[in-house]
Amino acid sequence: MEKHVVLYDGECGMCNFVVQWLMKEDRDSQMMFAPQQGEWVSKHFPEASTWNAVGFVKDGSLYYGFGAVRAMLGVLGRSWGLLSMFMWVVPKPLGDWGYGVVAKNRKRFFKNPSCMLLSLEQRQRFLY
Repeated sequence: MEKHVVLYDGECGMCNFVVQWLMKEDRDSQMMFAPQQGEWVSKHFPEASTWNAVGFVKDGSLYYGFGAVRAMLGVLGRSWGLLSMFMWVVPKPLGDWGYGVVAKNRKRFFKNPSCMLLSLEQRQRFLY
């Protein structure tokens, strides 16, 4: 099974919350997680360290922002896959604008990154 990689801001409370949610919803463990401040991202996607958005690597393609969210939901399948299909109806400029509003205010809504204690199995899904 192909592994996909979520590139997230490791210093953002909202991003950490989303990573925890994705780990719970990704029942087939298809996703790996890499903080944008980490060595793995610096080596493979150095431009990601300057982003104000999530990135997602799926099947060798890099998605960013709204496109990344849409692709992640599609990988989760089930009802999330349906939501992903619906998001294809949303014009890209509108989706990017909505994503931008959330991204700009994310640190205001989630002030501190939350740390969770990871099991060994969960730790193996992180690329540092």
